[in-house]
Amino acid sequence: MDFPFENDIILENEFVSLRPMSVDDIDNLLPVATSDKTLLQFSPKQVYTKNLLAEFVATAIESRHNGIRYSFCIFSKTDNCYAGSTAFLNISDADDRIEIGATWIGKKFQGTGLNGQCKYLLLQYAFETLQATG
Repeated sequence: MDFPFENDIILENEFVSLRPMSVDDIDNLLPVATSDKTLLQFSPKQVYTKNLLAEFVATAIESRHNGIRYSFCIFSKTDNCYAGSTAFLNISDADDRIEIGATWIGKKFQGTGLNGQCKYLLLQYAFETLQATG
C-alpha cells in the first residue's frame, strides 16, 4: 500500500462529503463541537471550546504531514452543515495497514445513518482505491 498523504482525498455520495481537515474547519466545526461538552467525554482529546478544537485540528493537520493519520471533516449534505470528523489512522505502508476511526459527530447526527455513510466511503476507498487486502 502506498497511502497518498500528499493528495487531497475527497469522498462523497448523496448524503455526506468527507474532505481533508484544514484550518478553516475550526470555524466550520465550532458549532457542533461546542454544542455539547460531553460529546467526547471519554476521549483523550476534547473539542468543546474553540481552543481545544483548534488544537485538535492542528494535530490532525500535523499528523497528515507526518504520514501517520489522515483526518477528514464530515459535511452532512442532508442537513447542509458540518457534522464532525473521522480518519484513516495508524497508517503503515510498510505493514500494509490502515485503520478507520477517531470519529466524532454531533449529537443531532447520531443515529441518523450518517456515520454508516462515512464508514462506507472510507472502506470503499481503502479496498477499491488503495487495494487493501483486508
